[in-house]
Amino acid sequence: MGRTRKVEFIYGDIYKDIDFGTYALMMYYAKQLNSTKAEIFFNATLTEYGFRAEHDLSTGNLDGIDDLEAHFIPQEIRDSIIFIDNELIPALNNETLNLIEKYGGRDNFYKLFYTNPGYLIALGLNDDEFYFDIPSSIVAFLGRLKVVLELALNANTPYEVFIH
Repeated sequence: MGRTRKVEFIYGDIYKDIDFGTYALMMYYAKQLNSTKAEIFFNATLTEYGFRAEHDLSTGNLDGIDDLEAHFIPQEIRDSIIFIDNELIPALNNETLNLIEKYGGRDNFYKLFYTNPGYLIALGLNDDEFYFDIPSSIVAFLGRLKVVLELALNANTPYEVFIH
C-alpha cells in the first residue's frame, strides 16, 4: 500500500505534514473522546474556504485551490491546544493497542468511520488511505501541530492548510 494524500500545516518556515488516513484516524479518535471539542479542533484544521463550504456559508471571493489560510478563530485555536494537551495526548498515551487494531482492522475502521461520520464526512475518506496508527507517533504529530497552532495564535495570524 503506497501513501496517498497528505495534509500539510504551514506557518512561515514551519512545516508539518501527516498522511490523510492518519489524520482521519486521529480525528475519529478525537471525536470518540469528545465530539464537541473534536469538532472545534477539526474546524481549526480546515482552510477558511473548506470551513465555509462545509457549513454552507458564503465563500465570497475565496477559492478552494489558492486560498490556503486556516479557519482561524483565536479562542477555538486556544481550545484546540487545551484539548490536545489535556485530553487527546493523555488518552493516546494510555492506549495499549495501535488504533487500527483497536477499531478492528482497516476495513472495520472504514465502516465505523462512515457509520456516523457527522462533521468528519468533510474528509471524504477513501478505503485505500495510508494509516500510521501507533499512538505514540500520533502524539508526536500532535506535539508538532501544536507548535504551528501556538505560533499562529501568538502572532494572531492564520497558518496555511494544504491537502494533496
